[in-house]
Amino acid sequence: MEQNKRLLNPKLDVVFQALFGEEGSEGITKSFLEEILEVKILKIQLNINPILRRKKQDDKLGILDVAVKINENQNCDIEMQMIKQEYIKERILFYWSKLYIRSIAKGQDYNKLEKSIIILITDKNVPGLEDMECHTKWKILETKNKQKILTDKLEIHIIQLDKLKENIKNINDNLLDWLMFLENPKSERVIKKMDENKALKEAKQKLDKLSEDGKMQQLAWWREKAVYEENTRKREEEEVRKLKIQIDEGKKQLNEGQKKLDEGQRKLDEGQRKLDEGQRKLDEGQRKLDEDQRKLDEGQRKLDEDQKKLDEGQRKLDEGQMKLDEDRKQFVEDKKRLDEEKDKFFKQIEKNKQIEIAKKMKEKKMDIEQIKEITGLTTQEIDIL
Repeated sequence: MEQNKRLLNPKLDVVFQALFGEEGSEGITKSFLEEILEVKILKIQLNINPILRRKKQDDKLGILDVAVKINENQNCDIEMQMIKQEYIKERILFYWSKLYIRSIAKGQDYNKLEKSIIILITDKNVPGLEDMECHTKWKILETKNKQKILTDKLEIHIIQLDKLKENIKNINDNLLDWLMFLENPKSERVIKKMDENKALKEAKQKLDKLSEDGKMQQLAWWREKAVYEENTRKREEEEVRKLKIQIDEGKKQLNEGQKKLDEGQRKLDEGQRKLDEGQRKLDEGQRKLDEDQRKLDEGQRKLDEDQKKLDEGQRKLDEGQMKLDEDRKQFVEDKKRLDEEKDKFFKQIEKNKQIEIAKKMKEKKMDIEQIKEITGLTTQEIDIL
């Protein structure tokens, strides 16, 4: 039966304010804050006139906060936020500064300034803190020595409920009970822990009563509708913004592409000009090469003709040399023959002389051997005489 009962969403700021900010909620709020701040609260005072902050006079979604005085010297502002806010980190720092300034009256000394605490609970990711844990605590620290705090007057807590499941092990048990109550007040864990945590049980019972109150149901419905419409509007604005960014980026890329295209065309034209110039020089070079080739061919032709003439002259020279050699050979042969004939002639004359002498000697009846010795004739030649 408990699971079927429809409960108001405790994350709606009107419901959250009714749970933690109305008279009689001190025990609930004290227990809740002790787990967030990790301090013992001795005295708590609720501002039963809730702070409603509006961006504009006709803003239907003014931010409804829970304002608390702790131990008489600390001011705490709790904001339950279900709408994605722009510059939310800057905004909570601005609200902290206003809370800090309001802690003293005009003319009081600065040492009267009280510690001011801002607690932001949101079911949306805080931009820039996506990689942080569910619950983070912020102070002003010296950058080199992270443990050195400038002042304890500033304290900001940010609870991102959408990180609850992934950070369950890093959240202390009692705080986890309260955060689970905000996320799902009908969860098995919350029902079970109600017997151990009286403040949690009181909060659950108060939520049950608020959920049965017709005026609160109507207010919660109106608020939930306004939150839905605002989130839808913001989501649409974000989509339009992203689309505009994409369009602008597309235009930028298109312009850059056109610029690159124009630059490419310029380079292409320049390249074509250089190519044409190169072709012109190449044609001119080819013309000169052809002219040189023509001259070379003409020179070769003349060279060939001269070579032909040279070869013809060489042939004639060779023929003349051959004829000269033949004539020389013939001359040598003729001379040899002539010399032989001459030698033969002179020998015959000499022999004829010897024969005549031999005849005369033979007529004188000289001795054959003596004739042979004087004339050199043979016995046979002498006998023939």
